[in-house]
Amino acid sequence: MKDFMGFILFLNEAAKGRPAIAEDDEVSLAIGKLLQLLAELECIADQTPPTEHRTRYGNPAFRTWMATMEEAAPRLLEPLMQEASESAGQSARDCLPELQSYLADSFGNATRIDYGTGHETTFVAFLYCLARVGIVKEDAAAALVLAVFPRYLKLMRRLQTTYWLEPAGSHGVWGLDDYQLFPFLWGSAQVKKGPLAQTSPMLTDISALPSWTRVNKGMIKMYQAEVLSKFPIMQHFLIGRLIPLA
Repeated sequence: MKDFMGFILFLNEAAKGRPAIAEDDEVSLAIGKLLQLLAELECIADQTPPTEHRTRYGNPAFRTWMATMEEAAPRLLEPLMQEASESAGQSARDCLPELQSYLADSFGNATRIDYGTGHETTFVAFLYCLARVGIVKEDAAAALVLAVFPRYLKLMRRLQTTYWLEPAGSHGVWGLDDYQLFPFLWGSAQVKKGPLAQTSPMLTDISALPSWTRVNKGMIKMYQAEVLSKFPIMQHFLIGRLIPLA
């Protein structure tokens, strides 16, 4: 686990001060094949519509998606096997069952129809294993965070909203998000440098307030002062009998 945590920190360093990579930006062959793998998994969701059900969480069609994904995993991973160096090629194929297991457990649990930070961590472990067997090279670290991981998040948002996956191990108000943590971890590496009070003074001020009532009152005052009372903003606003000036 120490090496795995080191991999996470290595990716964190690679993301510092870097913007996300656009979908049409040039990437390495291995990264391109990873993105294609995730795109094909979304195509499986296109072909697996949710079924009618009455429960708040957990559409049974997710089990069909999971079964189809697991069946397709060997085929989807085959293009990545071709990216392993000659010295690591056999090692990569020897580890194929393990890679399939990590991939299959990256999108949720078919029995409980839920998803959480453990599954998200398994996807990062899948990326780590690809690096361990020489499929993903060290110079692709930034692309893993800024291209592959956002594409994974896009897929997961699709699965969450299509199949209403239940949060696995939710911390409620004491957690950043019911489903994921890495967007905040690596996202905080991307943002501006410098003291938080200088780069994000509004966040600093809001965090010091004792209640949401105070936050709400402050937002009302801000809207009145920064929008309704600003001539450059309101000079083209329509005034008439229905909304008089006074």
